[in-house]
Parts: sequence; structure tokens; C-alpha cells
Amino acid sequence: MKELYIIVGHYGSGKTEIALNLAIKLLDEGKGPINLVDLDFINPYFRSRNFTEQYKEMGINIISTEEHYRTLDMPALSPRIFGALQDYKPTVFDVGGDDVGALALGYFYNYLSKMNYEMWYVINANRPMTATAEKAYNYLVSIERASRLKVTHLLNNTHLLHETTVQDIKKGNELCRELSKLCGLPIKYTVGKKEILEGIKDVAGEVFYIKNINSHLLMEAIK
Repeated sequence: MKELYIIVGHYGSGKTEIALNLAIKLLDEGKGPINLVDLDFINPYFRSRNFTEQYKEMGINIISTEEHYRTLDMPALSPRIFGALQDYKPTVFDVGGDDVGALALGYFYNYLSKMNYEMWYVINANRPMTATAEKAYNYLVSIERASRLKVTHLLNNTHLLHETTVQDIKKGNELCRELSKLCGLPIKYTVGKKEILEGIKDVAGEVFYIKNINSHLLMEAIK
């Protein structure tokens, strides 16, 4: 059965970093080659598509806009996305935040609604729109309404970039547990760097260790 993961959440929650790390994780598990669909039209600074050539060499096929539209902030969807949905390869969707990202995801509703997928709602308790369980729940509902798809799991990815502390993760754990009670969804992972998560005994869900990925640290992250 095809593995299909859809990563959604508020702008700045860390969706792209999780999508890139998940693609590497699936590859390390021997499930390659992997498709990674970049539907992020919101963040112009850190996008999966920026790593297209490097990831191609690893066995991860990043699909976004066509080559001549790649640097533009516009929802020019590639027809290759439909091909990725129909082949056998594990596929990860990196979805942009806010309504634009969810609406772009909804464009594939007729395909996705008939498939077995996991839709992960990434929560950063340090972002103002998801700083409380009620706000995070309202944002979840807005994503589901715009995409017409249902979230299946919650992820705690509370961080302050390189200044993230154990207390940040714990705050995110508490928020995710409250949100889980509100929406009835399970907590899939607590996400973070290994050196931080090892200092926390009571995490929500399983642990998902990630490495920061950017243009300077990419090769170190995938060693």
C-alpha cells in the first residue's frame, strides 16, 4: 500500500523541516525512492524546492512548480503531482500555511480523499495563532475546511529555532495534550533535536529526532 503523508500547520510551525526530515527517514528505512511534493506558496525563504538537485542525488524527487516558475510566489501547480499520487513511491506533501496552502491542497481532494493518508498537523506553541489549545483547534478547523480533508495526527514541534529549550518542548506537550482532548486526535510525535529531547522523560507521542536543514547544513544533515 502506498504511504502518503500530508504535513500541514500554521506559518512558521516547521512543516518544511519536518517534511524534509521525514523524506530522509523514509529513505533510511529502505523505502526509496521518495516523492516530496512542495505545495508551500507562502514562505519565500525556506522551501523544499530549494533542495531539488541535492535531494535528487539521494533518491528523493522534489516536485513543485515547473522550472521556470520555481522562484515565483504563485500557485502554479505541476501536473507531475498527479503522477506522484498515482505511482507506488512513498509521498510527502509539504503544504503552505494559511488558507492559500490549504486551498492548494484541496485542489487534489478527489484523489486524496480516496487514498489512505496521514495528515499531520504541526503545532508550534510559540506561534501566536497556535499559542493556546483553542487557537490551535480553530486553526485546525480552518485547514480542514479549506482543504476538505481531515487531520489524522498532531505533532508537537514547539521551537524557537536555535534558542529552543526543554521548557519550550514541555509547553508544546501540554498544549498538544489539551488539543488532543478537544479534537479527539492522537499525538503522533514530539519533534526536536536529540540533545534536547533526551532531557525530557514525559513526551507526548513518540519521539521524532530531526536535524536543522538549510543551505549551509544540508550535507551535514543527510550524512
